[in-house]
Amino acid sequence: LGKTVCCLGYLVCTKNTVTKKDQRRMHFGTFLDGSGDCLDTVHFPDSAANYPFRGRGFYTFTGIVMEDFGVLTVSVTFMEKVGIKKM
Repeated sequence: LGKTVCCLGYLVCTKNTVTKKDQRRMHFGTFLDGSGDCLDTVHFPDSAANYPFRGRGFYTFTGIVMEDFGVLTVSVTFMEKVGIKKM
């Protein structure tokens, strides 16, 4: 908890919503990691505006691990979609 992590995951789904206070857009994301485990993310308004989702695929993201309602999530501070390397 409270540590900064860097992750790579495949985007499975997103949920779009707005903040209660000022109605700014934010998102929740679910990713699969290389082991097939789920990674949940939260994208607060500044992060959501600066690093938007760009469809299904692989993303690398950095953020701070937090816990809410007993569930670990990564509060994303940076995210980018990455391509698949051709062999």
